[in-house]
Amino acid sequence: MVVYAWCGSRLKDHLVNTAKAVLKVRSLDRIAGVIAYKLSNYCSSAEGRISASEARELILLTLALHDIGKACRRYQESVILNGSECKASFRYHEVISAAIVAEALLPVSLSDPVRAVITLSVLNHHHALRDVKSVATTYLPAYHDVISESGPFIYEASKLPQEIYIDLGLRSPLVRSVVDSLVKVCRKSCNEGKLGDFISYLIAGIRGRPGGYMFLIRGVKRSYGGVTKYLVSALSGLISIADNLSAYCERSDRRNPFVNNLLNELNVTCEALL
Repeated sequence: MVVYAWCGSRLKDHLVNTAKAVLKVRSLDRIAGVIAYKLSNYCSSAEGRISASEARELILLTLALHDIGKACRRYQESVILNGSECKASFRYHEVISAAIVAEALLPVSLSDPVRAVITLSVLNHHHALRDVKSVATTYLPAYHDVISESGPFIYEASKLPQEIYIDLGLRSPLVRSVVDSLVKVCRKSCNEGKLGDFISYLIAGIRGRPGGYMFLIRGVKRSYGGVTKYLVSALSGLISIADNLSAYCERSDRRNPFVNNLLNELNVTCEALL
């Protein structure tokens, strides 16, 4: 079974291309380096200390996981059935991605601020920071329909983290532990009830359960004079830029003036990115 990111574009290719876009564009790579330095120096703690190199690999993995929530029946049918028109149903895929990532980070030795930066950056890569109420009121009434009959697609997606780890040349044992956890969470998510639980945990949390949205937001507000909030904005922005670049370059009909201008500003071509 093929899992798509867009009509004719495989999800794995898009995820890897998004991370590699940052590696191939010097100015974006510098931004990733600054975020990694700040994560290591301001957001890690004695219980979850990470080095700058580990943080950088974690950022690359985050870039490559931002769209894993597209592995759901509703989205996949929208890119397959619309054929050449490709009217993809993007709504909520970032919520599913963030729920899977949040759950996967729980057993890994990371500080709460680092978990917050990673999870909220995935959740907000198409949006500015949102109030949890807006997520809950628009998503919860619809999520059963969104995730129904998605098991086969998510099972295929469960193979991606390990392949991405290899394709990006990642080496950190810490990041490897995140990958192993992601595989387990994706396999559990094949059960619609479990995926629904993970989404509920993200949006509502349970008695301050680490990974819940409000738990993460509180961690952002308390952390180091608000530096974590700025890192969420920086990383979600980096994901958005790299996502747009890779998606644009993967398409045969390149008609987005915004991304075309962005390529010119970055002095890079699609041929160099792919």
